[in-house]
Amino acid sequence: MLKFAVSLLGLAALLIGSLIFVVGQEMTAEAFSRILSVAAPGTPRVTGLSGGDIDSGMRFDALLWMT
Repeated sequence: MLKFAVSLLGLAALLIGSLIFVVGQEMTAEAFSRILSVAAPGTPRVTGLSGGDIDSGMRFDALLWMT
């Protein structure tokens, strides 16, 4: 069971990192925000992720997510 959970977590990290690297942090946050609003209604929306420094920082961090 633990092996399955760790594998699932690893796949999620690859998906998140790939999406951040390919489409950017704002679209990735928006996509997961929509999924979260369906899974847990009433959660606040993600805002404040549009900026040059945040974009380059998140794309750098995306490589760490994928490794």
